[in-house]
Amino acid sequence: MKNLMAIFTTKPVKSIKSVATGALLFLSFALSTTANANLITFTPDQASYGTGDSVLVDVMINNINPEAAEFGFDISFDDAALSFDEFTFDNSVLSSAIFADASQFMSGSITVFSTWLDAIDVPGSNFSLGQMRFSALTEQAVSFGVDDLYLADNNYNSVSAHGPVAVSAPNSALLILLACGFFSLRKKRNS
Repeated sequence: MKNLMAIFTTKPVKSIKSVATGALLFLSFALSTTANANLITFTPDQASYGTGDSVLVDVMINNINPEAAEFGFDISFDDAALSFDEFTFDNSVLSSAIFADASQFMSGSITVFSTWLDAIDVPGSNFSLGQMRFSALTEQAVSFGVDDLYLADNNYNSVSAHGPVAVSAPNSALLILLACGFFSLRKKRNS
């Protein structure tokens, strides 16, 4: 305990430096630009539901690889809380895809598949895939997951989920400010 007290009483400048350095690092990463890594997102029409309520969930495709001409995936959900009713594809998908299907082969999972003749026929890099409808079996919030994601080009070659994505990086100005602060503190310490 004495050693801990000595740190704060005899060397307050170092603890202030540590706090300032930590604050600058936090700010640099807090103000960084980030990429959305979620290819498929789900947006329920409400935050929570009562037993017997109709649950509507919008399914969005985000920043899909521009080479992708077909994809398939499983949507997982809690089958003790929800009963799957139907999946309605968006008109932009139905008018451009040569095949689109959503079926429940196992409880707690919906398999979705869609294919286009060519990647240029896909509605865009960001588009509404459709809407799911469930019946709530219990009173609670809902959540969904994506399993077994598969994407391919028009020659059935596997492609990555996203096209070019900006990688998270700290703001350059804050990094320069942090470096200047570090060197000025170091210079004062050596004087």
